[in-house]
Amino acid sequence: MFFKNRCHITAVLVAGVLGISMVTGLTACGSSDGTKVVFTTGFGKNEVFRIGDESCSKAEIMIYLTTTQNQYENVYGTEIWNTSLNGVTLEDNVKETVLARIAQIKTMYLLAKEKEVTLDEAEEAKVVQAAKEYYSSLNDTEIEAMGATEEIVENLYREYAMADKVYIEPLTLETVKRIIEKEKPDSILPTLGGQAGLNLGMELDESGFLASHDVKLLGTTSQTIRKAEDRQEFKDTMEKIGEPCAPSLVVRNIEDGVAFAKKIGYPVVLRPAYSRSSSCTSSRALPTMRTPGFAAANRAVSAVS
Repeated sequence: MFFKNRCHITAVLVAGVLGISMVTGLTACGSSDGTKVVFTTGFGKNEVFRIGDESCSKAEIMIYLTTTQNQYENVYGTEIWNTSLNGVTLEDNVKETVLARIAQIKTMYLLAKEKEVTLDEAEEAKVVQAAKEYYSSLNDTEIEAMGATEEIVENLYREYAMADKVYIEPLTLETVKRIIEKEKPDSILPTLGGQAGLNLGMELDESGFLASHDVKLLGTTSQTIRKAEDRQEFKDTMEKIGEPCAPSLVVRNIEDGVAFAKKIGYPVVLRPAYSRSSSCTSSRALPTMRTPGFAAANRAVSAVS
């Protein structure tokens, strides 16, 4: 996991005219990834939902909904709310999208707190300034309709800034390189994140990318990772120190694997390099196994189970 040491305050809150119909009849919302935010009773005054020890107030939702409504109307006009698709109105879709977004920000804010991510003085100053500019742009009618206060607005900006310091990105080589170039860390820890972290750490180190950016690999070295993950190097290392190993052979295609399995007898374990293993108990099953080892690493080891 990567944490940002910067602050990227985006003006996600803008002043505008409140559309009361946008929040009428809200009962629940869900996002496409299955996240559910449920509205129920038993909460405090003006409290709409909770995630962990964080809650979302009616005023916060009104501010976000108003912002989104104004963004749509400024581009498409008020007639846009007559739009529907497959029986779902744009208004309902916006409700769900906004609530899912708030839930995501609250969740990332909680994660940031858990990992002790904080705002520095400059970042905190940007939060305060942005909140003050937004709040001062509202008129009395808007403030009363949304239930907004400068403290609520400031807290929204603060949560957004904190959430923005935690990355949710795919663990790919390109993504990690981009983050390193942006954040300029002095070191990374590849042993957190399972197999993906180890593979990425090794690739970054052996390609020279880490050295070119003055970044160290903590906890291990790329050579150690290779010895542990490359089946032939692991076997050679064990034999060198006199550690007994099961009969094994590195193969690069199914046919060679089947031939070796016949030689040592079933059952066997197919262990792709830099990936998890698969077991096989018969000569009929082995040719049908298509593991990441053959497709990606192009090498695997068949060994006695």
